[in-house]
Amino acid sequence: MDPLSISAAVAGFISLTLDVSTRLATFYKAYSDQDESIKSVAGDLGALVTTLQALQQHLVPRKFRHDEHTLIRAVEARIDKCEQSVDDLQDRLQQFDKFQKTTNPGIWTKTISGARRLAFPFEETTLQKLHGDIERVKSNLSSALDLLQQQFSSDTRDDLQDIKSVLGLVRHTGLSHALSAWLKAPDPTSLFHEICRKKQVRTGLWLVAKGSNFDNWLTAPNSFIWLKGFVGTGKSFLCCTAIQHSYRHRRSSPRVGLAFFFFRFDDASKQTASGMLRSLVLQLSAQYQGCHSPLETLHQKYLFESPPDEALMDCLRQLVRLFDHVYLFLDALDESPCDDRSTRDDVLQTIAGMRGWDERGLHMCTTSRGVSDIEEALEPVDSQVVALTGGKLNKDIESFIVTQLKERPRLQKFAAHRDLILAQLTGRAGGVVANLYHLIVSVG
Repeated sequence: MDPLSISAAVAGFISLTLDVSTRLATFYKAYSDQDESIKSVAGDLGALVTTLQALQQHLVPRKFRHDEHTLIRAVEARIDKCEQSVDDLQDRLQQFDKFQKTTNPGIWTKTISGARRLAFPFEETTLQKLHGDIERVKSNLSSALDLLQQQFSSDTRDDLQDIKSVLGLVRHTGLSHALSAWLKAPDPTSLFHEICRKKQVRTGLWLVAKGSNFDNWLTAPNSFIWLKGFVGTGKSFLCCTAIQHSYRHRRSSPRVGLAFFFFRFDDASKQTASGMLRSLVLQLSAQYQGCHSPLETLHQKYLFESPPDEALMDCLRQLVRLFDHVYLFLDALDESPCDDRSTRDDVLQTIAGMRGWDERGLHMCTTSRGVSDIEEALEPVDSQVVALTGGKLNKDIESFIVTQLKERPRLQKFAAHRDLILAQLTGRAGGVVANLYHLIVSVG
């Protein structure tokens, strides 16, 4: 089931209102130096245009969670209240257009004084009615915008809290320093934090939506899923979204474990099967609340040497069995080198071995490019593959652009040209989120 959006009718209504308001604002602004009443109406219209632009940026590209159905209805109800006033504004614009076509063009270039001040577009009753319509529309739209901004602030706070909570869960602060120092496990938490810092709050809601492959993966026994996409399609962003969503699904249960590992081509400690196993073992050991963990047994057996991969695998399997469910996330398998030392082969064989345990409570999520050796090793069925292409990624890209236009000071002046910028930058990004991030940062 896809995330929810506002109705096409509401989106069209916002677009229409923005067009009408912009044209009225342009008309009255040209004469705003002639009279204080005209200047006031021009200012009101300008403020309405700004509110509409902000609402359009917040609302139209946004994807809502299914538990936000009430928020959508509340926002749409406030917008619906504007209908009569917007109809009045549209009628006045049509009258202005007709008046311009049937009146001596010279009237629009002369100073508005005397009898001219009584002309239809500038007469006091017309300006007063305009002011009333504008205020009613602006009040309702501002209320809708406030609802969205409050929810966005709440989402941001929740997102930051999720990040802190995930980091607190997997860090090995409760284990002895001697045990951690002996295992020498690569620490993935700094990468997780850095990726989340760059990620938009609502990135990848489509991935974790109710009824999606990922949603089924959360509860299916011995489940596996592979996020497949070419370089720069935001696989790591989506992996972090999946981690955060799984943490929420965990509901603070000590019987549910969660661990992750990010392979990286520029860090040798994050390329091998051994590094992956050590990291997963350490994270799950930190979450285990029993008296004597499998890691302590492993330490006693290999007190003065490094444990082999086979022993680490056995330790990991024992840990998995100590939980009701364990969610493992392995990002960027393709960044493990395909070299003469068979580094990637070892990683893929290790993952295949873990899947072969057939542990009902084990849930594995992997990401990588769709390279042949990985696909052959994973042997996924269609329902286990999420191909990162098309419109779903474009929605994440549009959301990123809109937020950057709003939040980066040097880009705010371009907010009025949002649609053009969206078209240009989305095209230039070519579906590559990494390209877009660097492009935006270089400009703003």
